[in-house]
Parts: sequence; C-alpha cells; structure tokens
Amino acid sequence: SFATLCIVILIQASLISADFTVEDILHNLVNPDRYEGVQMAAEDDVFRFMVFGDFGYVPGYFRVGRTGDTMNSLAKNNHQEYMITVGDNFYPNGLMFTWFRFMPWVSLSQFKKSAIKDMKIYPTLGNHDCYWNMYNEIDLSKHDNQWTLNEDYYVMKNELKDGSGKYFVNLMLNSCKTLCPTAEQFPDESGECSNFSVKAGGAEVQAHYAWIEEQLQLYSNDPSVAWLTVSLHHPPFQNKGEKNHLLPLLRKYNIDAIFTGHEHWVEYSNMYPDYAIRFPNDDRGPLRLNCTEDEILLTESRVLNFAKGEVLHQFTVGNGGADLDDSCPLLDQDGDVIFRNNQDNGAMQVEVTADRLTAIYYNFGLKETFRVNISADQKNRRS
Repeated sequence: SFATLCIVILIQASLISADFTVEDILHNLVNPDRYEGVQMAAEDDVFRFMVFGDFGYVPGYFRVGRTGDTMNSLAKNNHQEYMITVGDNFYPNGLMFTWFRFMPWVSLSQFKKSAIKDMKIYPTLGNHDCYWNMYNEIDLSKHDNQWTLNEDYYVMKNELKDGSGKYFVNLMLNSCKTLCPTAEQFPDESGECSNFSVKAGGAEVQAHYAWIEEQLQLYSNDPSVAWLTVSLHHPPFQNKGEKNHLLPLLRKYNIDAIFTGHEHWVEYSNMYPDYAIRFPNDDRGPLRLNCTEDEILLTESRVLNFAKGEVLHQFTVGNGGADLDDSCPLLDQDGDVIFRNNQDNGAMQVEVTADRLTAIYYNFGLKETFRVNISADQKNRRS
C-alpha cells in the first residue's frame, strides 16, 4: 500500500542520514530516486553554473518541476558548480514565517533530484520576496542544505578551473534596494518600494549603491578578474530608477553581463557602449513589433558571437515556474532586444573559462533555444 511505501522510504531516509530534517523526509517522498538516480557528471576544466528565476509558485509546482528536470539533466551531462536565482523565489509574499516553511519546501523539492540535490542555490531577492520580510529568506538557509543566503547582497568570486589563475566575479544585488534609488525621481516604481518597506533613496538604498560602486571599482581594476557580472531581479534596461542610477555604474565600469528576471519569459538583449538611454514611455515605449507568436527572434542565427566589451549583455531568465507572460507584442525599450521566448519552463547554463563566457538558454527537454558566446579575443569583434 501507499502507507507502507511511505514508511519504507522514511526508514531508508533515516539510514542514509542520522541528522535528517522534516524537510529531508518530505524530499525523499517526492524524489524517491534522488540517491539512486544518475549523479552529477565528473569535473572538467570548465566552470559552469545554472541560472533560474521567478519560480516559487505553489500552483505552478509541476512547471517548477520542468525547470528542476532541465537543470538535473544539464548536471548529468556536464559538471555544474552551483545554481543562482534571479529573484521572486517565493510567491506571493516571500517567506512570511520561518516556522511555516510549506511553500519553500514545495518549490525547493523540485531541486532535490539526483544530480543536483547536493548543489548549493545562491539566491538574489525579487519584489515578491520583499513584500513581507526579505530577511526571512536568509533564515531559510538554516533549514535547507541547498539554500545559501547569508546577506541580502553579496559577492561571488570563483577561481576558474582552466589553470589560468583568473576569476569569475558575480555581484549578487538586491533589487528591492536598487529599484528606487532616489525620492525625487521615479520615487516609487508604481508603489513597489512602499510595498516592501524600503524607503526610496533612504539609508539602506544609499548604502547598497555605495557598496555596488565600491565592488565595481575594486574588481574592474583587478587584473586577475577575467569576467565581471551582476545578478539581480529587475532588468536595468527597463526599470526607470535603475536605468538612471544603476545602469550608468554598470556601463562606467564595463561589466560583461547582467543576469536578471522579473519578466516571465527568457530574453536576450544588449547595449552598445555609445548607446544613449532614451527612456521610452513608462518602462517600455510604443509598439515596435505587432507580433502574436510565443517567440521573437530578430536575428538569422540562434548563436551569436561577440568580443568582450563589444556590448553589455542582459540575460533575462524568468521562466522558472510562475505563469508565463506573453512574448508579443514587442514594445520599444532601451537597448536592443534580440530574442524572447515563453514556450516553456527551463534554465540557463553559463560556461566560463578565461578565454570565453558562453550563456545558453534551455527549455524543458534540453531544447536549446539561444546561445551567446563572448570571447576575450578582440579579433572576434563584430564591428
């Protein structure tokens, strides 16, 4: 019977670990093969990690599962170092009470599969995570062995595995503090700042922006850093306050890429160094392309090649499990939108060596939808 099966699984779980938690027991019930299934691929000389976001939606449990399955398959094929989220980890109001962790357990159970169960998850915070108490998600790290969030913003600095001695640096920002940088201009982003109790232009916001510039200045001048990126929830190419205050910093210090979410689709866009910010009406301007499809592809190839520094890359990965948004129509926005897709749930794999950074979008079933290669060799410049 099912009851007997549950008892057997619980006994097996107790034999595997002497210090398992209630969550461990439940994860074993949801993923009974997580110890016997195919494990992660062996290490090689490429540094890889996976990006996903906008996922913690209980009614979307099976959609979250498609994202988890995608990352589990990627980890079976190639060794991955960790996973990062680009925010909106738990809907609708983040983790409201640390003593009641049902919603996080439901969502995170989809990332306990055999090849990724021991992989750390490094989150960033989105607007939904901040509507109640953003710091509860820090406390969640005490209750889930994957969830790793010690501060609401932080630096990830990893040595590459190709023997170069170079580093990949990713600044993990807090969108709840970057979204409303001043009280004078774009003070509330349609009520968002007051919703998550962060005063526009307040001390917390100013401290975060000061920290961001300090880190950008430090790592952009460090010759041991091969690649410098940032991760956050709201896309700086769209949100007015970030475009006015954060984006100029990212361009000033010549970061390589932005990993972001918020939009419930995947999107690749970029911005050339001499691009002048136009501020279209609201976050996006008038109609640019009156399409009706579930994908926008404004290039002949699904593989694009750039030289480092040629453009600023923005990778949006918001198809983790929440209801998907319509890709069309395409409204005018700052930067150049090249690709957008809302066909399925999935994740992004990022591969890094000293010579190259490659970002690949995968939908469920390991369907590769778009790839961007960035080469450190300036001979590969397109223009």
